[in-house]
Parts: sequence; structure tokens; C-alpha cells
Amino acid sequence: MKVVYNGKEYIKLNKKWYDTSYILITEYDLQRKLDTYVKENKDNLIMDIYDIDRQVIFKYVPINSSIERNEISEKILYTFKYEDETNFGFFISAFKNKYKNLKLEDIIFCVAPGAESVEKNEGNLENFVIKIGKLCNCEVQIDLLLRKYSVEKTAFIKKEDRDFEKQYERQYNSIRVNEKFDVKGKEILIIDDIKVTGGTMTACRDILLKEGAKRVYTFYISETF
Repeated sequence: MKVVYNGKEYIKLNKKWYDTSYILITEYDLQRKLDTYVKENKDNLIMDIYDIDRQVIFKYVPINSSIERNEISEKILYTFKYEDETNFGFFISAFKNKYKNLKLEDIIFCVAPGAESVEKNEGNLENFVIKIGKLCNCEVQIDLLLRKYSVEKTAFIKKEDRDFEKQYERQYNSIRVNEKFDVKGKEILIIDDIKVTGGTMTACRDILLKEGAKRVYTFYISETF
């Protein structure tokens, strides 16, 4: 969660507040004031927290180190998915608003496969998508998309080497539709946690369309920028 309070930006991770340099706010009084501020203004803060039009939930400052950024992203996602049910409620409202013109109950939810998800997809993202599916009364097929073989995580690739075309080709060649599922004529929503180049999600979409899916939607929880 990111808010502006008295002209300064603060980010909440693991129930504690940090400044935008990810320095922990040690003043108990300020921690308490920030919690009170969010509680009293939550209805007006939703659009600050959720940039629905760009499909981005969290906004955060660029991080120089890929590994550092990945660790921060994991903390953000973990807090969001498991420790703050109020925020989860906000997310569902934003999510349904984003897709208000669709019949969500007719859409299959799945995840973009992890870099090493050859046999199955499992982890925080998968648990998160299962939660969303239940609350939206939708079918969830976590293992709809899998890897043919493991690949290096995009977040760990040097920024100067993150060419979209190269990443797209790498992802497209390594991802497959699980043979247990028939996607012909189906509408599918792919959910991924972090957008780095967009290559993984674009490849997933094109693979599903090639296999006969009627329509494919994509949704990112967050992005790097």
C-alpha cells in the first residue's frame, strides 16, 4: 500500500510503514497516525492504491538491483495476499470493476507459469489466484499453462538485456498448454504477479490463442518501472 501523508509518500509492508527508500519508520506515533489516516480515508484512497486502468495495483520506486527489487516485490505481494484482508477486499472491488463488462463466471482463471514450473505451478501467486477465483465464483485451473523446461527468471536478467523480442521468444518456446486441458472455444484470464517486460504474458496469450482459445485476458498485480 502506498499513500501520501503530509506531503510525503509512505509504503506499508508486513504491517509496518516505510518511506519510499524502504527505510523503516521507527516513530511509533507516525506509524499509528498513518494507520489511522488510511482507516479514516480508505474510500478516497482506493484509486491511489489501485491504478485500475493500467492494471497496476502497487506503485513503487525503481530499484537498481534486480535481486533487491525481487525481494521487495515478494514482501509487497506476501503482505497483500496473506496479512491484510482489508486490502484484499479492496483488490476484489477493483478487480471486479476492471472486468465489470465480462461474465467472470464464464472465464477460466490461470497463472503465467513460473520459470521452473515444469510439472505444476505452486506458490504465493497460485494461492492468491485461487482466492480470487473463489470470491468471483470462477473456474480456476492453476496448471493450465506449464513449462517445457526451466528458464532463467526475467527479474534476474540484467536490465540492459531485457529486450522484449528476445524475452518473448524465450518464453514462447518454453511454455506449453497442459495436455489435460482443452482450451478450444474457452475464455481465459491469465494472472501474473510482476510485469518486467511483458514477454511472458504476451507469449502465454499467443499460445492459448494458437491452441484455439476464444478470447484471452491478462492481469498483472504489479510491475517494475
